[in-house]
Amino acid sequence: MNGRSSVGKFEESRKRLSDLVERFEELKQDGGRGDFGPAPEDLRLENVGTKISTHFLLFIPVFFSVLLFVLLLGKHYSQQFFYILWLLFLPVAVMSFAGLLKGSLEGAVTVPLEIAAAEMGEKKVVFQVTTTAATSALLAVVESVLLHAPKYLSGRFRIDVVLKEGGEGEEEEGVKKLRELESSGKINLLLLPANISLVALPQKLPMKVSWTRSRLKHYAVLKRREKGENTADTFVCHLSAETLVGEDTVLAIKEFVLASNGEGKLAAEAVLTFPYAGNLLTFFCDALRTANNLSARGGAGAGGFTAPFHGAGLVVRSDVEEEIGWWGVESSAMFASEFIKKYGRKKSGFLRGRVYVKSAKKTRELLEQRRRWFVRTVYELKGYERRMRLEIFVKLLSWFISPFAHPLVLLAGVGLLRLFAGETLLSGVVPSTLLSPFVAFCFAVLIFCYFVGVLENLKVSPRGQGKERISELVKIFGLSPVLICVATLVESFSVIYALFKPEEILE
Repeated sequence: MNGRSSVGKFEESRKRLSDLVERFEELKQDGGRGDFGPAPEDLRLENVGTKISTHFLLFIPVFFSVLLFVLLLGKHYSQQFFYILWLLFLPVAVMSFAGLLKGSLEGAVTVPLEIAAAEMGEKKVVFQVTTTAATSALLAVVESVLLHAPKYLSGRFRIDVVLKEGGEGEEEEGVKKLRELESSGKINLLLLPANISLVALPQKLPMKVSWTRSRLKHYAVLKRREKGENTADTFVCHLSAETLVGEDTVLAIKEFVLASNGEGKLAAEAVLTFPYAGNLLTFFCDALRTANNLSARGGAGAGGFTAPFHGAGLVVRSDVEEEIGWWGVESSAMFASEFIKKYGRKKSGFLRGRVYVKSAKKTRELLEQRRRWFVRTVYELKGYERRMRLEIFVKLLSWFISPFAHPLVLLAGVGLLRLFAGETLLSGVVPSTLLSPFVAFCFAVLIFCYFVGVLENLKVSPRGQGKERISELVKIFGLSPVLICVATLVESFSVIYALFKPEEILE
């Protein structure tokens, strides 16, 4: 039954893809200046005119509302320990606030439309989709590139799909579809042989680690080397099976490639957005990722890569990628760290466009995802570049204490103390009004980040278009007190999950 369902998914995806391929052929004959027409409903992601912004004035009412709440709370549940615990978030709050403020002062960001007509010359873009399984989601990524890239890159691009050899069921069916696309010249399929030995990788590790993605990316580097493509004219855009590109993504990549020369930047990453989510909770949790990315973009400025670094939509010059290499470099964050060590921060930056990432379908998947990130980041921390290590350590520390500092957890703890110990333990404490503004600032920045991410993601989500936008805003912001409490609990307790399950196979 599952096999038939998988085949059905692929047939439906393949049918949509064949329509795109026909338009792709027409576009090539037209010199790359034609129009694809309307996109499939689930790929309606053209946001060239939609600016990336941070709605900074929203912070003012949020801060004063939270300050009032903290002052009222302090009259009944005043404990210096609580204030000190909450103030441990202050460094992260300041970093996030500074990044969003700087981004807001710089104004909204969009790609200049004159880039669309510019010639690529000898430069070329390789869209590399690296994944461990040929799923229907992978075909959707290929669709998104075929939909937008030919229109602006005028034949100066290629799609490389990098997979490991073997697979059963849906994966096997997916490879067949990919081979069909390869035979028609639409993609370049690279299958990593199961028995190949590329490089000697570390063996003594503090956890179970699979180097599959490192091997796949390194294999792609070697294949480009064979073709003589690891040059200053070839740029690689790294995508996963969950990352779609839009019209603005392609234009931003083109702008970056054309601006790159001997004095220009060598690598950049796009802004993360999440148009689709399984439920409101995952939508809210991933909104924080979008806000963190906007904060990092604003905070980086001319300084280049900073934490957090996600790697979705990472564009890097191919000779630079070969110089750094992927052997022993498991994550994109580690790659960014090695890049900084070799070339400095000012040779990296952010694209003026988005990538469109699929959120986890279920809350359990989101918990597992966050646990995996926490474990991997702790493992990699000692290898990061010094400043990046400090930034990530501060954020890891805040993440680690978050389960114990969550307001609901602390209020529950106070309630239990009152129940079992009476007023003795809680008496004689003077409310710390001096610390209240700082505590309020920490909470206000967190809430503001959620709002910024939600507003940015609604711009590119079907639920945020037309008449539905108002009803969605009312629903989301009306439920925001509950959603933020639950979302922060989920994010917090992913750390507890990681402590109980520290070993992880990193794909």
